[in-house]
Amino acid sequence: MTTDQEMRQLADSATEGPWEANQNDLTGEWKVEYDQEQQWLIAEVGGGDWNAKNDAEFIAACRDWVPEALKRLEAIEAVLSSYPECDTYPPDGPIGCGWKRDLMTIKRIMEDQ
Repeated sequence: MTTDQEMRQLADSATEGPWEANQNDLTGEWKVEYDQEQQWLIAEVGGGDWNAKNDAEFIAACRDWVPEALKRLEAIEAVLSSYPECDTYPPDGPIGCGWKRDLMTIKRIMEDQ
């Protein structure tokens, strides 16, 4: 699995967006392109595979979506890191610290990324 940091590095080093999914007029195959006028090819998708259109559209959409999702994730992590640890009750005990326990659970999930 790719970590958030690795995904950020991949997104930062990829060709800038936006990317577009387009069908090759001659072959009918799907491709992902940058700069519609220059038609800089990013990827050919599927080689005629029945799902190539959906795959190409997904890849193109991810170019802009992934960096934005990572920004939101970083913002959530920043907010969560500002909350204190719940030291009144053990993390796996039957009694919780209310919202603090929920925040601790979210923090653990975020740290497992």
